[in-house]
Amino acid sequence: KRLGVRKHGEHYTVRSLCLALGEDHHKVDGWIASGHLPAGRRHTDREHDMYLILEKDVRRFIIAHPTEINVRRCDGLWLIDLLANGG
Repeated sequence: KRLGVRKHGEHYTVRSLCLALGEDHHKVDGWIASGHLPAGRRHTDREHDMYLILEKDVRRFIIAHPTEINVRRCDGLWLIDLLANGG
C-alpha cells in the first residue's frame, strides 16, 4: 500500500506490478508477450493497464524466472509477502 501497489481482487494491473517490481511497462509487457507471464485482457482503453495478472501467476513467474527480477529495485516487503503467502 505504501508504494501505491493495488490489487483488483486477486489481480494486478501492469502498472501496479511495475511499481512493485521496480520495472517499466516495456519489460512487463515483454514477459506477457513472450508467454512467460500469463495475463488476461481487461476491457479498457488504457494502453498499459489492459491486462490483469493473477497473483498466483506473478508468484509462479518469479519462482520460474528469478533472474528476471532485480530485487534491489522491487519492494522487498511486497516480494516477501507474495512468496511467503503463496504456499
